[in-house]
Amino acid sequence: MSYGQPFWRIAQPQFSSQSAKEDLSQFLDTIVLVFNICVDRNVQLQLEEGKDRTKEQVSCDLKEFCMAEIFNNSRVYKYNLSRQIERLDFNNVVTQWGYMYVYMCRHIHLVYHVMSTALRQNRITVHSKMQTSICAIGAGPGSDVLGLLMFFREAGIRFPFSEINLLDRCVAWNDSWRSLIEKLPKDISGALGECNYHHFDFFNDELTDNLRRVINKATFVTFVKSVSPVSAWLRGKQFHYQHRNGQPPRGHWHSIYSILQCMQPGAIVLYIDNGSSQNTVHRKILMDSALLLGFQVLYEDNLTDFRMPCLFSKTCKEFIKYMNFRPCSVAGQNDTLLLWKPNRTY
Repeated sequence: MSYGQPFWRIAQPQFSSQSAKEDLSQFLDTIVLVFNICVDRNVQLQLEEGKDRTKEQVSCDLKEFCMAEIFNNSRVYKYNLSRQIERLDFNNVVTQWGYMYVYMCRHIHLVYHVMSTALRQNRITVHSKMQTSICAIGAGPGSDVLGLLMFFREAGIRFPFSEINLLDRCVAWNDSWRSLIEKLPKDISGALGECNYHHFDFFNDELTDNLRRVINKATFVTFVKSVSPVSAWLRGKQFHYQHRNGQPPRGHWHSIYSILQCMQPGAIVLYIDNGSSQNTVHRKILMDSALLLGFQVLYEDNLTDFRMPCLFSKTCKEFIKYMNFRPCSVAGQNDTLLLWKPNRTY
């Protein structure tokens, strides 16, 4: 890769809203399928324990638990994170599934939309035979990876990833990710290859040697809906230092600075998070570090009530009716950025 030009060269694919709908529909159908498998497993476990319960009874209990977790997640995001009261715990597989059902396709589509829009506006370019190493920070169920896969598939790149690493405080997401990927069509799952989860907590300012190696190898690093949940804790860790004689700043900083610092020259950052302006705490946390390290802005936009295209299958419609709760397809304000790390570093 040449570091003289940001991103990759060649290709002007014709992006199709219809194909995006089809991919999103396939993802959502698979999430529904995984939940049904979860129900079957719980029925079997309860039968083995001698509990006299029907599949319908188990399914109803799981539904109620899942809905309670969905509303609890919403409560924590809206009220408690900003006051440093509570952090979400996704170690329970049904809690994970609830989050995936409501938010995953929405986040996949945001990634796809930002990338395809940036390409149409000639802010980035792609190479028809390129491969890239992805490192998703605060990756959760892997929405960032599937959104990028949608983008590259429409660009005509069948196997875009040389390596995929997902960093999250809850590595139990790995089980839900693998359950999802195993049930996706082969043309999608086969394009992903091996995906590795690594334990990472934004609160640990000093990265382990392994995490540094993983991040340093990546040509694409994503922060999708991952900074805002921890911004209340990180904002107090920012201290500004002056450069002296070209030497790097000294002193304590936070984990986002550490991540950006060890990225390789030529690498790209994709940032998507909540916000109606450039003045959100989480954007400032990212940009203070990025500007200090010499990153350049390739693309930025603010999406207002941007709608995800919906193409629900019959099975999915029946499931939505059963849950009496639709997946998120449009929500508020989303601040988006693509940053490039040039050859010059500090």
